[in-house]
Amino acid sequence: MAAALETTGLGDVHFHDLRHTGNTLAATGGATTRELMQRMGHSSGHLVQRYEKTISTLARRNLLGYLANRNVLPKYGFPVDTVELRTSYSDSPVGGKLDLARDLSTAIYEYAPGAEVVAGGLVWRSGGVYRLPGRELVGKHYFACEQCQHYWEGDEDIDPTCPSCSFVARRRPGQYYVPEFGFVAESQPSKTTIAPPRRSWNGATYVRSLAAEAIRETTWQAGAGGTAYVRSGSRGQLVALSEGPTGAGYLICDWCGAGRPLDGKRVTSHSHLLRGIECAGPMRQRSLAHPYETDLLDLAFDRLAMPVNADTASWRSLLYALLEGAAERLELSRDDIDGMLHRRPGNEVGIVMFDTVPGGAGGVLRIADALDRVVRAALDRVSACDCGEETSCYGCLRSFRNQRHHEELSRGAALGVLRPLVSSKGLARAFHLEPRPDLSEETKGA
Repeated sequence: MAAALETTGLGDVHFHDLRHTGNTLAATGGATTRELMQRMGHSSGHLVQRYEKTISTLARRNLLGYLANRNVLPKYGFPVDTVELRTSYSDSPVGGKLDLARDLSTAIYEYAPGAEVVAGGLVWRSGGVYRLPGRELVGKHYFACEQCQHYWEGDEDIDPTCPSCSFVARRRPGQYYVPEFGFVAESQPSKTTIAPPRRSWNGATYVRSLAAEAIRETTWQAGAGGTAYVRSGSRGQLVALSEGPTGAGYLICDWCGAGRPLDGKRVTSHSHLLRGIECAGPMRQRSLAHPYETDLLDLAFDRLAMPVNADTASWRSLLYALLEGAAERLELSRDDIDGMLHRRPGNEVGIVMFDTVPGGAGGVLRIADALDRVVRAALDRVSACDCGEETSCYGCLRSFRNQRHHEELSRGAALGVLRPLVSSKGLARAFHLEPRPDLSEETKGA
């Protein structure tokens, strides 16, 4: 099976996934509940019914959304990944007049259970996720390696061994829902005060697979002798995960969708999210997620380009310096680009930048073509800041989205990497390969 996966480029697929795929196809083809129970070997129809609801969700998804998420249609022309915070179930007449919508990658943080937004002169607190009758929320089990932070996902029996460093997870896998039907505000909004609404960006974005199409490879030579390797392209697969203020996720009702951040407090009962009466539905520990495809830039440095003592803080400080420099020099919206550290086989560290717009907007592709200017702009930004070199601020490296790393970011660490890269004549393009043609193009006339 390993040889087949390598040939097809499918990545982290496990043998048991074939069983779930087979049962899903059977349900799609019209198999009855009894037939599915026989195929799966289950004596209870509960799991089978979840299969059927999941199939209903997938089959009734918006076609434009499916095509745009896979780069068949331009994303900016078809903004289909937006979800709503529904305020119409509130006791306030203002709720019926509001239209609060966000892109799903943002909504899983800003509309997550317990989060607050100000609209119509009131503070609206999210009460949970919206569930449609007969439609199941699609989700997966996942691990983020405790050793190297490599991400992989699967079904119930996901292998706990990291595919990158072979570390065996000591914790149970997390589980996520994709809240594609939106969120619901609590029924009683509060009045605004001088205190800001409760907002946080607790979670991370992980690479599911690197860019698969229109690959361009460029090598940049530093004046001090180091080398930077850039690989950019489209259809990279990411997943944005919202894991709550404590990093443990949320408790979400299986029946009504009511939710709250998991904070260690025991939950004995809860009110129905839409009806206000007591709900007896079980509360499940879940994260919120948005899997999507976009443009990616994969950046690696050889040993001469990075300081000998470079640690994770140095790499992360470099990442956010480059993002800020790219936004300034290339006139990109900082909200439209982001990045992460990505561990490769052998535990080597690299940087992945991506367009936050599902489907991609070409921002990181421009960075790949102008890395020399971006590095210079990054150095200018961190050199000009007045904060101490041992720390950072919103004038150099910090932003709302990277708040979980604020204490780790260091202006001095970024300077220690950037100065050698631009010493002498700075970065110079050494080698460039145009996008590789599709296999269909390579085999024409063969």
